[in-house]
Amino acid sequence: ISNTSIYFNWIGTGLRDYFEFEETFIPFFADFRANLMDGKFSPYISLALGYNFQLENSLEKEGVMINPTVGMCMKLSENTIFNVGLGYEMQRMEFIEYPSYNYFNKNSGAVSLVVGISF
Repeated sequence: ISNTSIYFNWIGTGLRDYFEFEETFIPFFADFRANLMDGKFSPYISLALGYNFQLENSLEKEGVMINPTVGMCMKLSENTIFNVGLGYEMQRMEFIEYPSYNYFNKNSGAVSLVVGISF
């Protein structure tokens, strides 16, 4: 596609709240993105790769995360873009089995709503 604009956000961060587990994570990630059109509004596809840190445990490392997303972006100015998308986040997490308190790692996945500003 000749109008595709591919760029790379060197770093990003966010906030992930898992209601079921009552835990909050702060991810740090790199974001590869392709805007499919050139204009004020554009659909996009992206792939975020990074690592999550658990907020409740003094930013203890939690695991590798990957988040493919499709969405829409809107140019607010020449250098500022508002993004909204729907993705599927996968990450490696530590779980605790009760009542034995057996710790184990497994992959976890969740649908994610991605909202942000790029500048």
